[in-house]
Amino acid sequence: HSYELALRLKPEMPGAEYNFANALSAVGRIEEAVGHYRAALRIRPNYPSAAFNLANTLAGLRRMEEAVVYYRETLRLKPAFAEAEMNLGSALFELDRLDEAEVHYLAALRLDPKMEDIRESLARLRARLRR
Repeated sequence: HSYELALRLKPEMPGAEYNFANALSAVGRIEEAVGHYRAALRIRPNYPSAAFNLANTLAGLRRMEEAVVYYRETLRLKPAFAEAEMNLGSALFELDRLDEAEVHYLAALRLDPKMEDIRESLARLRARLRR
């Protein structure tokens, strides 16, 4: 509850909003976490960690169109972020936007050739494209 207290005392603290969102997410209060990630971004629009965690949270809620927006924002704020490229590819894959997904999986693979998740995702995508 220290994050809640910090936000009551000084409500325009993006770091407190972000940390509170992470804490809420960790205890399964996902919708509340979304609101606090959004608040962190409202206060500090150039906050790539908040954009990335918001995107991941939205993806976990199966809100893929919204997740795509925030993965793209993450990459705008922090280019060359392999995990964001991979997660954007996965969200696009879920939306059946396979060509776009492949572009982002390949970008992730170029950035981090050792990420096995990327290779597996790319293989699943290519199998689906062959059908």
